[in-house]
Amino acid sequence: MDPLSALTVAAAVVQFVDYGTKIVSKGRELYKSVDGALSENIEFKTASGRLQRLSSTLQESLYQGQQGMHQRPLNECDQALDSICNSCIEFSKDLVTRLEKLKVPGDSKHRKWGSLKQSIKSVWSEEKIEETATKLAKFRSELDTHVILSLRKQATDASLKMDERFTSLDTDMRKIIEILLDDRTAAIALHKSIEALSLSVKKEHEVTRAARSVDEEDFCKERVELSLLESLRFETINYRHESIALAHRRTFEWIFRDPEPEGKPWRNFCQWLESGTGIYWINGKAGSGKSTLIRFILDDTRTRTHLKKWAKNGAVEFPTFFFWNSGTLDQRSQVGLFRSILYNVLEKHKHLIPVVFPEDWRKGLKNARHGVQVSFGRWSLSRLKTSFEQLILQSSENLRFCS
Repeated sequence: MDPLSALTVAAAVVQFVDYGTKIVSKGRELYKSVDGALSENIEFKTASGRLQRLSSTLQESLYQGQQGMHQRPLNECDQALDSICNSCIEFSKDLVTRLEKLKVPGDSKHRKWGSLKQSIKSVWSEEKIEETATKLAKFRSELDTHVILSLRKQATDASLKMDERFTSLDTDMRKIIEILLDDRTAAIALHKSIEALSLSVKKEHEVTRAARSVDEEDFCKERVELSLLESLRFETINYRHESIALAHRRTFEWIFRDPEPEGKPWRNFCQWLESGTGIYWINGKAGSGKSTLIRFILDDTRTRTHLKKWAKNGAVEFPTFFFWNSGTLDQRSQVGLFRSILYNVLEKHKHLIPVVFPEDWRKGLKNARHGVQVSFGRWSLSRLKTSFEQLILQSSENLRFCS
């Protein structure tokens, strides 16, 4: 399967998994609620139809991508993508069956949520809801791990976007592919680091004893760096950001305009980015679009342009984290917050790892030198807080943080 076809199929999987996760999250929220009320209403009676359409899109994308492949055997990427797609399609059948049972009869227009809550409990056990959520996360994780990484040698981002078939895709599909390409870039960097380490081991017999000693020390240090970063990272680290709806550009343009001429009560956001201190507080009712606004700000290039003026000659780091009450434990806890921020900064500034994690670095390096497995155990909130404080207090680097 050519790279663009594979990414188109992958984007269809992302759409399917994202919508399936939304359904399951709302089911979980309603299941656990006291009065059967939802902070964000989801129409279960239309959900099954939407899910079936996404499943059909997935099947069609897979069929189109496989055209012309009968002349050669499937490669590892094609096999993985085919397996994930078929698993999603089979999974959708079970989910649609459950959703069909939740449809409200035509004469029950004013049915209460408490009654719907009982219906959900009759269709899904709490364990089944959690199992379903885990399956969806597994589909996305397999897509990231096996498929996106496997595409690294097949094409560049530029060549994919120049393909006229790319321009013929709908806007949502193109945006998802661009996100997947960004994720692929990060995965490739990590994969290349691991490959470089393996290569250095294979070449050890070709260097002198003195040079080998230096190489071994560098190898140990890189091994500790990668192991620590991998221990901080979790499967859903970017999932919430990616799942937030993309806003129409004109919807939130007001955040970058001067509010004073229009008599608006909020503070000038651009001025705050360039010279402000403290917190710029954004609040609103549930479902009012706070997360969508934040994503708009994060993705807009003007944000970093203003921050560079604030940082002057310093480098700007912009780590982000979205708390998600319906997500996994890592997505709704302070532990997940600190792991995400530390990973995002240290992945770009690996030389700061010994400064931020001095004790863990010392123990990890000792184990690496003795050929012992390097592991860091379960990260506690207190350990992460201490490391976060070390990061923001470091004085050897001209770094500026905005989060």
